Parts: sequence; structure tokens; C-alpha cells
Amino acid sequence: MLESQQQQCTKMVVFARSINAVTELSGGLLSCLQRKAFAGENCAAATRLVSMFRGHISSELQLHILDDFRQPDSGTHVVVATVAFGIAIEIRDIRNVIHWGKVSSLMSY
Repeated sequence: MLESQQQQCTKMVVFARSINAVTELSGGLLSCLQRKAFAGENCAAATRLVSMFRGHISSELQLHILDDFRQPDSGTHVVVATVAFGIAIEIRDIRNVIHWGKVSSLMSY
């Protein structure tokens, strides 16, 4: 869906169980999409459609990702994150939530 629709793709969050899984999944998506992972011809970080949100990135980058993703006209359409991302966020235009991998309990789901 992201590959064919790019900027018209609805916003989604992909939750993974671990920081390593987030890194691998985000990298895998970017690798599969290649140039289509970016809006337009510019392959700069600012035009990337997929972002990774995890605990081991700087708080400035975390805030930037959150602020950007909250905007209705955000260039980011997919955020791959640990479940910590989902705590206390309210982004009304997220249309898909995917849980990647086996969950340890119903409560964590």
C-alpha cells in the first residue's frame, strides 16, 4: 500500500516488541521501498515516508517525529515503534495499527 500510494497512503503505526525488531523492520521497509520510501525525487530524511521511534534515539528526534506525525499534512505515513510510542498519544488520522510479531500476553496487545 505504501509503495503504490506513497503520500496518499493513510497513516499507520507498526508496533514491534523490541528495539531490535523496530530497527530491523524499519530498515527492511526502507530497503524494500528504496526510492519509493521518500516523497518526491529528494531522498532527504525530511521527505521519508517511514520513521522509526524507539528509546535509543535522541529526545530531540523523538519530539521531531511526534510533532511531524501529528500534523495532518505530515510527510511521515508509517511509524515503526515499540509499544511505548502508543502510550498517551492522540493522533486522530491514524487509520491502521499493526502489531508485528508474537505478543507475550493479551495485556501487552
